[in-house]
This record gives sequence, structure tokens and C-alpha cells, in this order.
Amino acid sequence: MRRTRKLVPVDEFPAGSIDEPASGSAIERGSLLARGWALDADGPFGSLMLVVDDRHATQLRPASSPLEVAMRYSEVPNHKHGGWDAILDLRGVEGPTATLALLGRRRTDGEWLEMDRSEIRVAP
Repeated sequence: MRRTRKLVPVDEFPAGSIDEPASGSAIERGSLLARGWALDADGPFGSLMLVVDDRHATQLRPASSPLEVAMRYSEVPNHKHGGWDAILDLRGVEGPTATLALLGRRRTDGEWLEMDRSEIRVAP
């Protein structure tokens, strides 16, 4: 299955996406690999985290930007390093759904910004 990435106009920042797991997908309760990307006008964020249900935060590891993201944002400094991944633990999710929020801390002023939010279904 080919995924379509959420891309914003090149002059609108911050920009980022939770690519995996896809919003609306059904996920087994347990651990999973999450992936995506995030860029600000001056390059990758200083820190990134994925927050589950506004309660549990996971620090994200830097990774290479997906090719189409690197190409689209080629004028951004260090645009090839805007990817991220992390292992999420969904065992503590209460209920049949979980909300994931992608947050980034700007290098310039330390402000935390939300770039994407998605909801997944969590199997018992």
C-alpha cells in the first residue's frame, strides 16, 4: 500500500507528520514502531516527542527524512535529517482508541509546538 504524506506549503512552518501508524489504523495493544518527520523553517527540531493520550510521552530518535519530504523542503537547512522514529508502548492505553500527538521543541526559542495529531484503534 502506498502512503500519502501530509505535506504543507513550503513556506508554512512548523511542518511534520505521524506517518506510521496511519491515522485510523487498528493496532495491537503492545509495542510498535512509529515513524514520521518534522521540520521548522531553520531545520530539524531540537527535540521531538510523541505523546499518547496527552499522558505518556516518548522521546523520538532522529532519522533521515523521507525522500519526498527532503525534496519538497530542500531549501531548509539540514532538511535530510528531519525524520524520526520511536518504539511506542501501547499497553497502558485505556479504551479502544489512542490519540497520538507529535510535538517539537524549536532550537531558536525552546518553544514546544504540536505539528500533527492522529487517532488509532487499539485492539484488546
